[in-house]
Parts: sequence; structure tokens; C-alpha cells
Amino acid sequence: MEKENRLFIVFIIIIVCSLLGTLMYIDARAKNISPTTSTLSQEDRNKFITKLVEVPVLSDNKELQSDPIKKLTMDVHFPKITLAQHPELAKDANTVILAFVHDNQDSFKKDVDELYSPNIPKNFSSDFTMRWSALLISPTIVSIRFDISEYVAGSAHPNSMTRILNYDLERHLLLQTPDLFASSTRAFIYLSEFSRTALKTILKDESKAIFDSQALPGTAAINENFQEVGITKTGLLIVFGPYQVAPYARGTIQIPIPFSSLADEINERVKDAITMAEANIIEATPEEPQTFGTTTKMEQ
Repeated sequence: MEKENRLFIVFIIIIVCSLLGTLMYIDARAKNISPTTSTLSQEDRNKFITKLVEVPVLSDNKELQSDPIKKLTMDVHFPKITLAQHPELAKDANTVILAFVHDNQDSFKKDVDELYSPNIPKNFSSDFTMRWSALLISPTIVSIRFDISEYVAGSAHPNSMTRILNYDLERHLLLQTPDLFASSTRAFIYLSEFSRTALKTILKDESKAIFDSQALPGTAAINENFQEVGITKTGLLIVFGPYQVAPYARGTIQIPIPFSSLADEINERVKDAITMAEANIIEATPEEPQTFGTTTKMEQ
């Protein structure tokens, strides 16, 4: 009888040890769970999971205007920003975007009025078109490119131009080119040096006289030459319009600046915006992990 009791006690001990081992294993697995659907590195996840993160949604809006008296038509497309968790930030951003669009339209209307002549043939009309594309969409900063084509009745040919809008959503701030750099005093110097080096290759078939008379003054380290600088997922983008750095026939010239070439030149906030856009975080707010068995699923 005593032997049977000892065997029973040993059996109970084995069962208890097995249960404790299983619980310890499950606890250890739980502490080392990683999201099954996330493509973020642990470093990026730690960096962004503690803050509100919402990537704006951009939708296309269209405005058509026609003035039969002035023989003027305007076909304009522009983005509308939606932020489900922060509608007040979206409202401010959309106000800025619309004002930006209307400024360009008003400038064209002014040109039409100033260049009007009764000698212009009656079948001629003035046309303005605008299209947009997103260069960068991040939770903190958006960079939007507007490509514009305009023709004023009586002109020799249409004109094309690019306008870039960089907007800091959280700070309600329209960013100027110096704002993209760590040092505002270095910004134009850096852009001038980089673009001149790139243009020597791009315009290698042009004469030295053309380069000296157009490329050099068009890339001088002044604000007027570098108003159209956008932010992309890979760095920055400089856009030069027709005539600025080369003959009209060369059209629009754009020069990308890779992230690797910017080193410490770029502003930290802009750098973070690029990183977040690269990370492709699309959740409106961080979610609490949902446990399914021994795997944690985090929606991305």
C-alpha cells in the first residue's frame, strides 16, 4: 500500500512539472511574438508605434470654368486630403491647397487680361489646364506636384510649368525650400552646386555659351531659382521650367537628389517624413495587439 502511495505521488509530481513546463513555454513564446503582417523592422516599429500615425488619403477634385466673353477655359484638377482621425488638420491642408490652386488661376487670368488685343482672331481662345501628382505622402508632410499648361490667345506657343507644394500637416505650415534643409543658409548653395554638376551631364550636347548664359544664371544660389523643389521617397527633386537653364526646346528639366547624397544637409523632420513614407504605415492609430493562439496579428 505504501508503495502504491509513493507511485501515486510521483505520478502527480510528473503531471505538475509537465503543466508548469507548458505554461513557461507559452509565456516565453508570448514575450517574443512579432507581427505576422508587418513589414516594418523592429527599430521602425518601436519608433512609430507609440505615436498617432495616420497617412492622409488624397482624392482627385476637378473644376471646370468657362468664360465665353473672354474666350477662356480652365480645366483644373487638384487633390483633396482626408484624415479620418484628424479632420481639422485635413481642413486646414485643403484650404492651403485650394488657395495655392486659385493663385495660379488668378495669375493666368491676369495675363489674359493684360495681353488681350482686339486684333486676335475670333477663333482663338485661352486655355489653362492643371494636373497633380503626389511626390510624397507621409503622416507629417505631403509634397504635391502640379503640372500646368497655359495658352494665352495670340501667343506664339503654349507655356508649361511645374509648381510644387510642400505642406507640414501637423504644424499647419507651408514649407519653403530653405525649410527642407538643416541649414537655411546652406540650402541654395547646396542646390546650386548639385544642379550645376548634374546639368553638365544633362546638357553636354549644348555649347558652352548656352551653359554659361542659361544654366549658370538659372542655377545661381538664390530663392527665385529653386522654388520648385519637392520631397520624394528617395530624396529631393529639383524642377526647372523651360528657358530657366536651357533653350525652350529642352522643355522641363528635373534633377533628383538621392537621399544618400543629402547626408546631413536635409532637415530632420523632412528625413523622418521620408522614413515614415518608406515604412508605409497606413493605420490611423496604433492598435492593441490581438492574440490568436500564440501569434499576434497587427493590422497594417
